[in-house]
Amino acid sequence: MVAQKVEIEREFYLGVTVDGYSGTPMVILSAGGGVSIEEVARIHPEQVASRQVPITKGLSLFEAQQMAQEVGLEQEELVQVAATLHILYDIFRKYDALVTEINPLVRTSKGSYLAVDAKVEVDDASLYRHPSLQVVLEDRILNALERKGRQIGVTYVDLDGEIGIIASGAGLGMVSMDIISQRFRPANFLETGGAITAELLYQVMDLVLQKKGLKGIFINLYGGINPIHDGAKGIVSYIREHKITIPIVAKVLGNRQEETWEILKEQGITVVTEVATEKGVEQLAQLLEGEK
Repeated sequence: MVAQKVEIEREFYLGVTVDGYSGTPMVILSAGGGVSIEEVARIHPEQVASRQVPITKGLSLFEAQQMAQEVGLEQEELVQVAATLHILYDIFRKYDALVTEINPLVRTSKGSYLAVDAKVEVDDASLYRHPSLQVVLEDRILNALERKGRQIGVTYVDLDGEIGIIASGAGLGMVSMDIISQRFRPANFLETGGAITAELLYQVMDLVLQKKGLKGIFINLYGGINPIHDGAKGIVSYIREHKITIPIVAKVLGNRQEETWEILKEQGITVVTEVATEKGVEQLAQLLEGEK
């Protein structure tokens, strides 16, 4: 990148982020920019002003001017920096951002103000509300399996192992990974979320089984309002169509669980009806050891 050289007289830091404790936007202004804001706050706390500003309320121009006064700005500097901070918060709110930052905002030797470096981080989950940004998340995912997971609407993380995991929630997925890791290596992390349908589970089976070197699959599903028997039909359909022979163990509980068990058992899938995930992993281990 080639940019015109700027004769800088003074630098400022302006930023909006989300406070990790309250979940409320935090506006930060510093009379010292171009360096780490944490370092400025530690060495020169008098140069930093911050305040929580609810997203429903927004940052008024008057409040931005108050913050500029807190860090010692006056006259033209106060007006220009406060106006920029006010706009920065509006961008944060309009685009569902996690961070909007200008570091540094500079005053040049000619008296103009420029954002020499800036950063905007938008919440991925809100991108559907901002088609004008033309951001396609799949284009940023280099791993082909993880990209396919995103396309079908599940969370998939590719790992270097041999046991595929299908879970209906992040908690069940993490527990499954932890217990499997005691004896084997997980091939992936996958959680479907609450939408357990025949079509989705069919696609999930196709995704997991694209992993090379897979020796077995562990399915850990819980259906609350969503009946899991429909998802079982998708699993069975895929196995029949593709003649899958590797060991598959399913621990499935919840809405219409007895019907679900029968659907899976008829296809030869080992079904675990106990609550403890350890029992399911033990069943899978027995099947794999029996093949040796």
